Amino acid sequence: MLLGLPESLMVVKKVFSFHGIYCSTCMFRFLKRARGLHTGSLSFYADLIDHCFSSKSLDFAKLIHAQLIKVGFNSHTFLGNRCIDLYSKLGSANDALQAFNDIRNKNIISWNICLRVLVRCGDLETALNLFERMPEQDVVTWNSMMSGYSSNGFSGRVLELFVGMQNVGMMPNEFTFSILASSLKSANHAKQIHGNMMRRGVNLLNVVVGNSLIDMYATIGLMDYAFGVFLTMEEIDVISWNSLISSCCKLGYGQLALNQFCLMISSGYVPDEFTMSTVIAVCTVLQDLEKGKQILAFCFKKGFLSNTIVSSAAIDLFSKCNRLEDSIMLFEELVTWDSVVCNSMISSYARHGFGEDALQLFVLTLRDNLRPIDVKDLISWNTMIFGFTENGRVAEALEIFKDMLEEGLPPDRITLAGVLLACSYGLFVDEGMRIFSSMEKAYGIMPRHEHYLCVMEMMIRAGKLKEAVDIIEAMPHEPSPSIWESILRAYGADRDLKLTERVAERLLEYKPHASFPYLVLVREYEMRGRWESMVRIRKLMEDNSVSKVIGCSWIGIRKHIFAFRANNIFHYEQKDIYLILGLLMWEMDIEASDSDLYHNVSAWGEQA
Repeated sequence: MLLGLPESLMVVKKVFSFHGIYCSTCMFRFLKRARGLHTGSLSFYADLIDHCFSSKSLDFAKLIHAQLIKVGFNSHTFLGNRCIDLYSKLGSANDALQAFNDIRNKNIISWNICLRVLVRCGDLETALNLFERMPEQDVVTWNSMMSGYSSNGFSGRVLELFVGMQNVGMMPNEFTFSILASSLKSANHAKQIHGNMMRRGVNLLNVVVGNSLIDMYATIGLMDYAFGVFLTMEEIDVISWNSLISSCCKLGYGQLALNQFCLMISSGYVPDEFTMSTVIAVCTVLQDLEKGKQILAFCFKKGFLSNTIVSSAAIDLFSKCNRLEDSIMLFEELVTWDSVVCNSMISSYARHGFGEDALQLFVLTLRDNLRPIDVKDLISWNTMIFGFTENGRVAEALEIFKDMLEEGLPPDRITLAGVLLACSYGLFVDEGMRIFSSMEKAYGIMPRHEHYLCVMEMMIRAGKLKEAVDIIEAMPHEPSPSIWESILRAYGADRDLKLTERVAERLLEYKPHASFPYLVLVREYEMRGRWESMVRIRKLMEDNSVSKVIGCSWIGIRKHIFAFRANNIFHYEQKDIYLILGLLMWEMDIEASDSDLYHNVSAWGEQA
């Protein structure tokens, strides 16, 4: 006996810890032998369940649960709750619900754990039914329901639940506001909730609450408010810095993100893998390979490159800075591959047009005898679908989607967005509409903005403008600015002035400083000779400090990036560039003349 534990329990521990290999036969024999000795010991079975949590073995969980049923302990509240929690962690919802039903005297913990199981499975309808028939509810109950709706994108339902819990006199806690903050999409709602927290005396200096507020304001584009929260926090941690740096990156403030990283280092905070992957991503967006190399040197020094998230970000950096050979070299030098690294490399191959190499690596990821990659990795499938789509191989993208379904892997919203994008690029209208209309019924996924955008652009490309508008008008939520922008482009090309004006006004409500709606209206008024209206729009642009976005393109030559901007006559080696351009124009004129001459001679020969 060791530390007061019976010898038989020590045998169980050895079974569970032997090289990570678990023998259900040994466990069954042990339980059979120990059954008579420990029938009345709740702690004995509680310890067994604890070891199941460590082993993460569903077979052992069912074996122990069966033993509890035999001895009649499955109806015990404490052990029953532990079984529900165990099955929940192991992803077996049906077994968890069965364990819940077996408990004779359910307490609030029993109900909350069962509710959490349903929420994790995404079965919000059943979760709501359970929520409504609970004999009592506490703040954990409300938080679970709010978290479920938030993770599934139903921000309106989250707000309704928040109002409902206050109506019944339930006091929200820090986690309530944290969930709520992550769900808000409106600046007005965000400020109201922040004010509500202050009125209720919520500790805004709490790190969890502060970090949630930073994310909340950054998500809705109020970066100055996010900095305000950060600067007023008495205690900050690495997550606080990560939230700030990541938010700067997402909102397009790349240089500001790098400045915050330098400030973080100089303030004595130690970055983690998430920090480094975010900073590398910033360098990727900025196309700043030199700064990226400095960050990678820091990662190498601190040992971060062994983390697959960081190494995949580095692969992406080299690839997007036109250094595919460096991406391949880094990928091949990694000690271990996983789905994250392989997905990054697959995207790199696809981005540079090496579809066959991308496909070969994708097949390799499915051969688990070569690398430790999960066969059921949805990210790999999604990467291939988007890779083929972005390179114009839309038929192959749809074939990949069919293969994925045949493998028994259910798609997620990203998968379906890629498939609809492929249908849009390939003008597979019937197939696209079939997939779009069956999303909720066949796959349990509610169409979001990105799905409506793909379908709408597909209809516009197919010349079905009226059908595209009908789809947008049938949306259950307000269209996003990108959708209005696509409609505006279509109406502008269709020369329908009234509709163009109406859509431009809607787009300006969302993006008052965007130049595109103004420029479309100026062009339309100019084409119709409505000079007063054109001058009025230009005056509005000046009053609102709206500047025209200058077009830009770039190419990579010999490991250097050369950018070309519209109306830019000064450029590196511009004399040689324009000389070559002149020669090309001259050659095209000659070819055009030869072609005209050929057609004229051919026509003369036919007449003769």
